[in-house]
Parts: sequence; structure tokens; C-alpha cells
Amino acid sequence: MKARQPGFTLLELLVVVAIIGLLVGYVAPRYFGQVGKSEEPRWSGPYLRKAVPPDPWGKPYIYRTPGAQGGDYDLLSYGKDGQPGGTGEDADLSNH
Repeated sequence: MKARQPGFTLLELLVVVAIIGLLVGYVAPRYFGQVGKSEEPRWSGPYLRKAVPPDPWGKPYIYRTPGAQGGDYDLLSYGKDGQPGGTGEDADLSNH
């Protein structure tokens, strides 16, 4: 009589494969359903749920496209006084 060799039975392997198949069937559609959401034609924006918030002094930001310094855009705030130029809290803030 031969001694039994250690290992897995066919039934045990089939159960493991079935569990892995169930997990893949549950996770894969959820994962791959998100892949196309960042593509521009399929965009479901907007990114902000509300209006763009004001600058720290309650005034709207200034957005210019194309940018004056050769960039794609300029985003700036004229500071506390709301006028171009200035120093301290009245100084302009920008993305460049």
C-alpha cells in the first residue's frame, strides 16, 4: 500500500478557482467602469459643485487665456484693495 502524497485534491482546487472567478466577476466591472471617466469626450463634469469661490478678500479671481507671460492662462487676484499693483496685503497674487 502506498502512502498518500501531500497536496490538494481536485475538488479543493475547483472551489478556489470558483471563488476567484466570483471575485473577478464582482470587482472587474466596477474597476473597469471607471477607466473612461477621465476621457474628455465622456467627461461628466463640472468639477466644482458650486460657483467658483472668491479670493480671500471676497472679490472674484481674474482668469485670462492665453496668459500674458506666454502660458496657457493667468489666474490672479488684485489683493485687498482690488486694484492692480500694490504692496503688502494690496499686492497682486498670480500663478506665475
